[in-house]
Amino acid sequence: MRSSESRNVVPQFPFPPKELYQRFEDSSYVQDPPKPPDRDTEYCIFGVPRKIDRELLPSLESQGHRILFKATEKKTQAIKRLILHSLKRYLNILDILSSRNPSWSTIEEELQSIEEQFVNIYHLLNLLRLDQAKWRLYKLFSLQVSKKETLAEKLKSERQEVLSLLQSDTQNLLSSFEWKSSLDSYLSDDVKEETFEEEPQPSPKEGVWDIREVIKSVLSRENEDEMERRE
Repeated sequence: MRSSESRNVVPQFPFPPKELYQRFEDSSYVQDPPKPPDRDTEYCIFGVPRKIDRELLPSLESQGHRILFKATEKKTQAIKRLILHSLKRYLNILDILSSRNPSWSTIEEELQSIEEQFVNIYHLLNLLRLDQAKWRLYKLFSLQVSKKETLAEKLKSERQEVLSLLQSDTQNLLSSFEWKSSLDSYLSDDVKEETFEEEPQPSPKEGVWDIREVIKSVLSRENEDEMERRE
């Protein structure tokens, strides 16, 4: 039992690296973010030092490389041609290494030419990014235009359908009720004016119960009763 308790408990899943969650701890989260690097700061890409404040796409001549393609040549064709040339030079290096007495100077020259070809391919790919961005914007705008055109056509068809329904309904109403003829007859001068005569109100003696007559009859009866009692 003691040996089992003393063993370290291994989690089912490994912990994340400390570099990912230590920066979000309370002690480091309050600190200010790191400052951006200076403009004179250099960084390396493919072994070539570069600066931050450099131009967007420097030329090959400014970087000390040869231009292995023509300005009038299509970029995609130039990339394919350079790839084929680099493969050919790579096969030449294999042939030299397979020989009995390989010349290392020739191998170095071939490697330098392959490096120059790859630098030109990388430069051409960067030049294609501008065309790619323009083409992507063109496709996005054309897609928006097509969507708006389809929506406009749909609204136009719906409008025509609603107008046809309204026209058919109005025709049915006019044919069934004949509003025009009835309106003309109502507005014509030949229509006699309607006169309203007051109904004669019944007199209080005809079918109406008058309380004054009842009171007089009751009082007369009481007087007759008193006269009889006195006698």
